Amino acid sequence: MNNRSQANSLKQHNSMMAKNVWCKTSFWIGIVSIFLGGFIGIIPLVGLIFSIIGLTKFNKEVHSGLWMGIAGLILNLLYLLVNSYMNGHIG
Repeated sequence: MNNRSQANSLKQHNSMMAKNVWCKTSFWIGIVSIFLGGFIGIIPLVGLIFSIIGLTKFNKEVHSGLWMGIAGLILNLLYLLVNSYMNGHIG
């Protein structure tokens, strides 16, 4: 197998992999948290729970989108802390 056919095989394999729905959802909730996380504290909390579930259920052989779960975890945690600070729970 030459390098070109290996690259095509890898692209085909990656396109056949299913996205982890939990990770994908947590990422989009994290994006929504940027705009509403400082005002509605439940949104980043739900996203944080979805991120944890998605990352624990992630299987490299079946799923793609690990970066979405990690980014969702970071965004939701960040905006949960922002919300806690704005409401006087910390700091």
